[in-house]
Amino acid sequence: MSQNLADLQRFAVAGAVAVVAGDGGLPVIRVATERCRAEIHLHGAHVTRWQPTGHGEVLWLSALSRFAENTPIRGGVPLCWPWFGPHPVESTLPGHGHARIRRWRLDSVEVADGTVSVSLSDDGGPLPGFPHAWQTQVRITAGSTLTIALATTNAGGAPFTISEALHTYLAVSDVRRCRIAGLGGTTVFDKVAKQRGTQAAGDLVLAGWTDQVHLGHTGAVTIADPGWNRQIVVSKTGSQSTVVWNPWVAQAAKMPDFAAAEWPGMLCVEAANCLDDVVTVAPGTTRQLATTIAVEPG
Repeated sequence: MSQNLADLQRFAVAGAVAVVAGDGGLPVIRVATERCRAEIHLHGAHVTRWQPTGHGEVLWLSALSRFAENTPIRGGVPLCWPWFGPHPVESTLPGHGHARIRRWRLDSVEVADGTVSVSLSDDGGPLPGFPHAWQTQVRITAGSTLTIALATTNAGGAPFTISEALHTYLAVSDVRRCRIAGLGGTTVFDKVAKQRGTQAAGDLVLAGWTDQVHLGHTGAVTIADPGWNRQIVVSKTGSQSTVVWNPWVAQAAKMPDFAAAEWPGMLCVEAANCLDDVVTVAPGTTRQLATTIAVEPG
């Protein structure tokens, strides 16, 4: 059953959590506590803002982002599910899957720890390109750190395979000056050059259009941002791939929801399971992909 704004406002908590109609009339959960400010759109179960107390904004959101049904939001943390990138067979299906363009159900708000739980299932009929019985839940815990956990349950009688990502857009002072630590020595598929190789030891510094999948990578990544004198640490569980992306000048200019001059201010570092690292979910089981983002001085 769909939830209207009045239904959703029953989850509000005075002085801490509000549910309002945001841009395009899309419902937004606004969290304001002593620990952080955050915004979560039910469209796509999409975190669009997180600012821990004492720090600047951590998530990037395009000034040209669209807020409309069946349209992805550009920035924040889109959910790529049940496939990452184009559909493996049918190119006309939505890129990065259906999760980021569907309205999710608000299930609970736990103000004590800042957790918002939302869900989506096949109750509304099968997803095009994914003919399986499934349930998904996302738990978003917004506090001094931000944790997003995407759980997939196989509610059918046969296994199915998914690829997925928590497509995190981080706000940075200038991506060209940032240093990305934690990826040295990984096997990397460079989607720009269309080739595999080994990531060199030491920090990664971007110098152009970058679209990389670091395979078999399970550890944390630290982004040192000297312009804002801070480090962003992206850790994860249930993930075997890490994606690094920035469109740079030419690719940004091709996207109608991405202002041409915005690219230096963002960097995507994504917890994922894709390419070699797709996941098979057995009947009656649940698997979880999660990421935690923290900000430190320096």
